[in-house]
Amino acid sequence: MTDLQILTLSLIQGITEFLPVSSSAHLIITSKLFGWSDQGLAMDVAVHCGTLLAVILYFWDYVKKGINGGIDIVQKKKTEDASFAMLIIVATIPIVIIGFLLKDSISGSFRQENIVSVIAFTSIIFGALLWLVDYATPTFSKVENLDYKHGMFLGCMQVIALIPGVSRSGICMTAGRLLGMERPESAKLSMLMGMPTLFAASVLIGFDIYTAESTFFHYGVMLAVVISFLFAYITIGTMMKLLEHFSMAVFASYRILLGIILLIYFT
Repeated sequence: MTDLQILTLSLIQGITEFLPVSSSAHLIITSKLFGWSDQGLAMDVAVHCGTLLAVILYFWDYVKKGINGGIDIVQKKKTEDASFAMLIIVATIPIVIIGFLLKDSISGSFRQENIVSVIAFTSIIFGALLWLVDYATPTFSKVENLDYKHGMFLGCMQVIALIPGVSRSGICMTAGRLLGMERPESAKLSMLMGMPTLFAASVLIGFDIYTAESTFFHYGVMLAVVISFLFAYITIGTMMKLLEHFSMAVFASYRILLGIILLIYFT
């Protein structure tokens, strides 16, 4: 891969990973437009690690809360931290299990000839759903008000993101709004749920690299980690501030417009 490819793909991953617009869809579209080949497993791990480090740093207080909660669960203590940790654990289990079982099928789906059409339709459908739910749902809840029962619902919703173009962040924010969460809170929940998911994805891809006995550490990989980390961190902070004053309409309308353009351009 050239430095331009590494810079472009890392930047796109960093910016779109936590926005409700589907980072994988944007990576696929960019590669299609420029005729680039698959970036490879090492780059996949690099950009996932970069964005994972960004969200861990930004929400470090919640990371500590989750760790303390995990310890409380082991010690059978009923605390607020334990409830929070259980929420994240339960919400993560479905996508980890289904993602592992369908790993090869999911990987193959991103290489199908009609992948852009699939992304176009999912962008429009789930963009419209986000807009509708955000507009119609009253706000009355925060992350701390949720329990493991809500986690089951969120986990099932997150599995839908395995369909190309749906957007894990987008479907989680939609689910959060359905549960009556404030817009910044739904975004926060999406990113907190994304931590174990990103970690699991990195481990799975890393295992594939290990079994393939391919080289991992090199200049391009380190550059991808740094770039995706920087842009992900900036994007998280910017989005959290924007959602304090604006609705999800800007993201929803972008998704719908993107889907229409893709249908016109690629079909």
